[in-house]
Amino acid sequence: MAKLTVEELIVEITRACTLDCKHCFRGESQNAFMDLQTIRNLFGNVEYIKKLVLSGGEPFLAIQQMNEVADLIRRYNIRVDEISIITNGTVLTTDVIRALEKLQMVCGEFNIRVSDDKFHMMALDKKGLMNRRNVNFDLLSKIFGATKYGTPRKETILSLIENVGRARNLTQDDMDEVNSYGDYQTYYTLSDSSFFGGADLTLQFKPPYYAGSMLIKSLVNIDVNGYLTDSYASYEDADSHNIDGCNINYVTLLEAVRNNSERVAMVKEKRL
Repeated sequence: MAKLTVEELIVEITRACTLDCKHCFRGESQNAFMDLQTIRNLFGNVEYIKKLVLSGGEPFLAIQQMNEVADLIRRYNIRVDEISIITNGTVLTTDVIRALEKLQMVCGEFNIRVSDDKFHMMALDKKGLMNRRNVNFDLLSKIFGATKYGTPRKETILSLIENVGRARNLTQDDMDEVNSYGDYQTYYTLSDSSFFGGADLTLQFKPPYYAGSMLIKSLVNIDVNGYLTDSYASYEDADSHNIDGCNINYVTLLEAVRNNSERVAMVKEKRL
């Protein structure tokens, strides 16, 4: 069986989340966690990963999945240059820390980033979780060198996609609220989502290159159900374009990568 080397591998280990940020392009939280067998199917097919991203939802809710990833990397002697995780900072237990320590030991560089944009801050405030998040950030920073992610500057101008996930419900009043939140004004605006493909997603389909175990030149994103699918798309939109030929529970990772070209064509021709 051909094992692949992957430039960037994103693994959606859960769709569960502790927050309900208004701007979330993924959509509503789901009580879904990647099956451990799916994780085995994936990591049994790779030999080198330049960058591994464990995504969510809130990844720290998926302790079993994080442990399984670390165990498989060690078992299969997979070289991983970097592991990256973005968390909202609301979940931190002894078991989470132990899982993170295991992950840190099987990669060259370990990066934990804690969301710090205004949307996350507002969601934390409304749920009374800001102090917990701050305490957790301090601990993650001390143990793992965690940094903040998405911190806005006074001159921040960010155009948010308006037709993806929960962001479909954003109004100008919402934008005014977030821009005036905190210590200084920002300038988040709503924009056409065509850059991200919107519900069509055509622009998101970028088939990876493959050739035996040659380096895959673009990112590979595996969703919680095992489908090779799209990044920066809502759960609903991505699920609507999935085909079994791109699911690592039914085919190998190499076959899924190859079959993704067929899926791209189908979407572009409006057949999927």
